[in-house]
Amino acid sequence: MKKRILLIEKDTGIKEIISEILVMEGFRVSAVSSTDNIIRKISEFKPHVILIDIIWPQSEEVEVCKKIKASNLSKDIPVIVLSTSLYITENIRTVCADDAIDKPFDIDALLNAIRRQVAA
Repeated sequence: MKKRILLIEKDTGIKEIISEILVMEGFRVSAVSSTDNIIRKISEFKPHVILIDIIWPQSEEVEVCKKIKASNLSKDIPVIVLSTSLYITENIRTVCADDAIDKPFDIDALLNAIRRQVAA
């Protein structure tokens, strides 16, 4: 069974590249640009890992990450943050994610983080 990855990324180009890489690596991917109804999306897709792009520490996406971790439905699903913000990647527990990858990211680092979280 293919492991499912939910990717939340507003930048269409980055979303397409990450999706393509993950599919080539054998994952099933659902890529969305919006965090609207995210808990419903999680309920329907049942991801093994969630990737979310967070730019600023006080952004809407941080609140979404906290919402994901607060929901009984999704609290145990690993969340990996993709960010250009050094603050976010260094203070990942504040954002409430399980792991973080700096952008621009190394593909191997991204895949290793996903595999670590899937195996956990």
